[in-house]
Amino acid sequence: MKKADYLTGLALILLSIYVLVESWRMPRLEHLQAHPLSAPGIVPAFLAVVLLIFGMILVMRSVKAGGHHLGLSRAGIRNALADPGNRRLLLTAVLTFVYAGVLVGHTPYTLVTGLFIFVSSLFAAAQSAFAQEAVPARAPSPLISFIPIA
Repeated sequence: MKKADYLTGLALILLSIYVLVESWRMPRLEHLQAHPLSAPGIVPAFLAVVLLIFGMILVMRSVKAGGHHLGLSRAGIRNALADPGNRRLLLTAVLTFVYAGVLVGHTPYTLVTGLFIFVSSLFAAAQSAFAQEAVPARAPSPLISFIPIA
């Protein structure tokens, strides 16, 4: 958990810095002579400050417990990528990035969204079919014996 806290804290810090910068860039409505607290970037900036504080707390606690030593190596990365769950996560992240970062805004939204859902469903069905082949047949659950079959 120490390493997970360290990495999560770093991710929260990076996210909160990004949100702070973007909220600072939002219009302040000065030309309308609006009250400064009614600017659209106030709430995101406040939430980013809260996330920044919590991220810093996570990182400090993790460093204090020794979680900042990640111990990354080529063998460790290969083992992590060999895990089917991590591969599915990476594939989902790549599909989502291609969908949201590349296709949306450049092609019609309904077409891209339909294609994303279709491809995601296709990969999920292929993964579940592969997982069913890999799992050996199991004995029925004892719970099923209590269910009366008519």
